[in-house]
Amino acid sequence: MLDGFKKNPVDERSSPRRPIRCKVKITGPTGQTIHGESFDLSTGGIGVVLDIQLALGAVCTVMFAPFTHGSVKSVNVTASVAYCMLNSAGFRTGFQFINIPAATTAIIASIIG
Repeated sequence: MLDGFKKNPVDERSSPRRPIRCKVKITGPTGQTIHGESFDLSTGGIGVVLDIQLALGAVCTVMFAPFTHGSVKSVNVTASVAYCMLNSAGFRTGFQFINIPAATTAIIASIIG
């Protein structure tokens, strides 16, 4: 029985993700600027490798501008930290988008589509 084990938050995703690599700028909960690189994206969130650990639930501003389909698409969203795990590349961090406008969701859908 696995009743005593907590589910991995990565397994609880509600939106399919697409691998994507681009530079990401995070404004942390205390206003600090953190730079990272994305590894996947969905309409519900983004995965980013960071050099520092962020607390679960921390609310941040996430900015990224991938080059896709022949143009750069800039995205600036509010997100909370869903998970943060140390691996060989740094802290693999999952951000869940919070209350994003429909227009921003459409931009993200065009990036991953």
